[in-house]
Amino acid sequence: MLDFIENGNVLEIRVADKEEFEYILAERDRQEESDHWAWLRALDEGLERDYQYETYTLLRPEQVGALTDSQLIAKNVEWDEEREEVLSTEWIAWFPEYMIVSELDELIKNGVVKFTIERD
Repeated sequence: MLDFIENGNVLEIRVADKEEFEYILAERDRQEESDHWAWLRALDEGLERDYQYETYTLLRPEQVGALTDSQLIAKNVEWDEEREEVLSTEWIAWFPEYMIVSELDELIKNGVVKFTIERD
């Protein structure tokens, strides 16, 4: 449903299957979900497509000590044995405009939302 495209220091998340995306939006409206939950559902389903979970992982900021409320997407996460602590990542991407506009609104309006990639 979503494509994840690395373009330099930008991770572009694009609508790949408009019908599936519109279904998530309809479910959001039907269940009176917040945009935040609809966005997380779209990300989750997008990552399941083509087994992208093997490459990309959704992280909470507190898992990596980030001082943001933006959703984080990491590439090639290495976990400890209990899968509780992140040991390393290839990179972490975040949405810098999260306090101004929602990721979901950007995806609806433009068909793409751009995350900034931070590399160690």
